[in-house]
Amino acid sequence: MMLREDFSSVIKNARESLGITQEELGRKINEKPSMIGHLENGSMKPDDILAKKLEHFLKIHLFVPVEDGVASQ
Repeated sequence: MMLREDFSSVIKNARESLGITQEELGRKINEKPSMIGHLENGSMKPDDILAKKLEHFLKIHLFVPVEDGVASQ
């Protein structure tokens, strides 16, 4: 499994769908709002633990199967 290339937009769209701010999401998953901003603009990739917290809270999938070294969409 590998992190999907569009992880930043998936995170942002899911957060906006819930109608919460970056600050509120950060509070809910015990992370700084600035980190949420970095994830959403793609300047930072989440580690496995953070990715799992985001997947659980936002009910999204950030990892995709790898086939022949390429992530399938």
